[in-house]
Amino acid sequence: MPQDYVPLPTGASTIPILGNLVLSDLDASLLEVAREHGLHYSRYVDDITFSGTSDFCDGLPAHILKLVSSHGYVPHLRKTRYEIGIHEVTGVKIKRHRLSPTNSQRKRLSAKKKETQDENADSVAGMKQYMQRVGVLNKRK
Repeated sequence: MPQDYVPLPTGASTIPILGNLVLSDLDASLLEVAREHGLHYSRYVDDITFSGTSDFCDGLPAHILKLVSSHGYVPHLRKTRYEIGIHEVTGVKIKRHRLSPTNSQRKRLSAKKKETQDENADSVAGMKQYMQRVGVLNKRK
């Protein structure tokens, strides 16, 4: 985010839409870098992901960080990582081009199912819908 920005409340339903509006120029630049290197680029709000089938560590992550900074944003270096193998991006586990809920999400759902309080019914239903949606996305491939 820009160095002088004031954050919006976390979890507001407008955040993804505002993120798309605010980050459109950065998206265009990062998408161009991804295409040049045969990678896939995705973003959810401010979580940026590059993925591909080959190792792209050689100088590219530093270039991406500089590009983000050149657009006036400060990368969160403690959250910046380079991974090979199974990945978790915005709460979704990715392995061999298949999506699945993370183990922690499965455990949370299981724990909530065991609770008998009615107040958890909406939360359990939402988690089930999320997991079903991830499964639907896999079937589209």
